[in-house]
Amino acid sequence: MTNIAFNTDISSMIKTRYSIALATLPFTLMFSSFGVMWLISIWLELDTDTPLREFDNSLVWVIGFIGLMVILMIGFYLLGWLINALISSTVLGWDKDKVKNVYLRSQVPDNWLKGNQNLETAMANRIENWREKRESGMFFYILQTGVLSWGLIMYLVMAVVPALKSSDPLDLVSLLWQGGVWAIGGALFGYVGWLFSERQYSKYLSETPSFEIKNESEVTSLGQNTKLSSYIVLGAIGGVMISYWAMSGLLGATKSNTADILSDTAIQLNERLPMVIDEETTWIASSSHEDTFSYTYQLPNYKKENIDIEIFVDAMTPNIKTSVCNGESMKAFRYLKAVVIYDYLDNKQELVTQIKIDTKNCEQPE
Repeated sequence: MTNIAFNTDISSMIKTRYSIALATLPFTLMFSSFGVMWLISIWLELDTDTPLREFDNSLVWVIGFIGLMVILMIGFYLLGWLINALISSTVLGWDKDKVKNVYLRSQVPDNWLKGNQNLETAMANRIENWREKRESGMFFYILQTGVLSWGLIMYLVMAVVPALKSSDPLDLVSLLWQGGVWAIGGALFGYVGWLFSERQYSKYLSETPSFEIKNESEVTSLGQNTKLSSYIVLGAIGGVMISYWAMSGLLGATKSNTADILSDTAIQLNERLPMVIDEETTWIASSSHEDTFSYTYQLPNYKKENIDIEIFVDAMTPNIKTSVCNGESMKAFRYLKAVVIYDYLDNKQELVTQIKIDTKNCEQPE
């Protein structure tokens, strides 16, 4: 049999308490790898408030971080199994042969198995279960196990829940697009599971040509694994939430934190104000409210009654719109789909006019 870390059959063969005890360290360490990713981003001096998609060569950054994330998850997962083996050897007092048999060959003790079976009978029952399941065909297996189980959970946690928590209107096109992505991911996940199970099935048949189920014990049904499946599903949801919270600052800010980002930006800018822009304009304040960010300027040389407001607005609006919609320094506002407001005050701080640019309209034809 294959090593226990990658044995897709063993969890349904052994008792729940042993399955949970074995899986705790590997999965805990696997999801703790996101903390390492965060430390790496700090070490690289990356701006964690800016999504990777806003970086230069963003595709390279995204692919690199996702690749590193996968490598770290697998590495920490295997580290958890290594620590399990060390604990078995040093704390439980297992000899080397027993450690090798359990962790490298999945030859677990008989008292770990469900229904007081021995390993040979348990494996035969597992293979018989798979033989019955595979009769439904690869498509049904991938749909049920990959798309409707794993893919649907990931889609709900990573896309639907954040969208529902957001104060912004639902973007149905985005939800449909993400649904397609997670469906494809779930299909790949299910396909890999099918390949592993088929490989195990073929290997068992080649090693046991006279394979025949004996009625010494009942074949384990899917319903008997419901309790373990519930733990796995809950663990998957928890792990996805941890990964979502850990990586959201790097891979993309959510709509729900737009107000916080704009508020923090205003606070930081106000520490540098007032600032003289030119001899006729002074930047005196910045502020925000929900998805709106305001710049407040004073015209120290003018009174409101001496300004032709219509001419002023006509002259200023094109340059402001070009800056907001195309300027590199305003890219973050466009990503957040913020409304940018420019307030102009006269020398007595009386409002002269207000120019408003909604970045959601920047790409629309005039």
